[in-house]
Amino acid sequence: MRSKKNHNVAIFYGGYGPEFDISLQSAQFIQSVLAPIGWKLYLVEVSKSGYRAFDSQRNLLDFLSEDFIIIENSERHKIQVAFNAIHGPPGEDGELAKLFEKHQIPHTSCSSEVAQLTFDKHKCLSRLEQIGIHRPKYYFLDKFFMTTFDLIDKKVGYPCFVKPARSGSSFGISRVEHKLQLIQAFKHASLLDKRILIEKAVKGTEVSVGVVPWKNKILVLPITELISQNPFFDYEAKYLGKSDEITPARISEQKKNEIETIAKDIYTYLGLKGATRSEFIIQEEKIYLLEVNTVPGFTSVSILPQQLQSAGIDLTEFFGDLVRLAIE
Repeated sequence: MRSKKNHNVAIFYGGYGPEFDISLQSAQFIQSVLAPIGWKLYLVEVSKSGYRAFDSQRNLLDFLSEDFIIIENSERHKIQVAFNAIHGPPGEDGELAKLFEKHQIPHTSCSSEVAQLTFDKHKCLSRLEQIGIHRPKYYFLDKFFMTTFDLIDKKVGYPCFVKPARSGSSFGISRVEHKLQLIQAFKHASLLDKRILIEKAVKGTEVSVGVVPWKNKILVLPITELISQNPFFDYEAKYLGKSDEITPARISEQKKNEIETIAKDIYTYLGLKGATRSEFIIQEEKIYLLEVNTVPGFTSVSILPQQLQSAGIDLTEFFGDLVRLAIE
């Protein structure tokens, strides 16, 4: 599966938030599945301390952040394409994409403008309401006052979820059963973001839907049903095995078709690019959107790779195509 054309591919990982380690796992997984193609692969770590570049043997290299140039054996290597594997800022909020665009480096995820929108759950869901996408009952605030308790009672009710509007991997989210738990939930969420979203807890079947470019079309992957052993699909459920992930989901053909249509409409309407994953809850006849992920997990246990394998898609071919599509 070696490529006729060689590329310098830099896989960016890390970030400024609590998803750093997950991002590293994603980058290492991507590196392993791209290795058979024969491209020159680099890992570029992004943190609040700056950038660090590594070759495929994890040797530290010089990285010129002002030019996005990697120095290896005294030679300057221009990054020909960037694979964005950073969950959370600056990879998922559009800040890294701005730098890619500034340096004219093709990359595998959506534009900076689209990323900025989708990373903010409240803004994204509000935009999608315009095309008839349903969201749970909610209340949004960017400043906390004690008087908001009464508004939450009135507009949302209990149980509800208090979550940072801009965060991933379920960090900062609390399930609140009654008013007395609100203060602690707000404190927990505000550690990650001052913009707080309170959503009604919708009881139903939770599903995760991957949408990707494949064979010159937008493809909805086999849907995954999520069953958490915890009160909701939190970090432990996502990454520490405290959940059952059933692919394909045990839903009717009618609901499957409905969700596929909605997921594809979201991808097109928002102008998404590359691999994405959206989370929904099916409650009786209604389908509620929870969030859209533009840089989903790519670890060996992540949902999207599972869905690709369920669809019979070779991982090396798929991730290689993401790189090729970025360049075209």
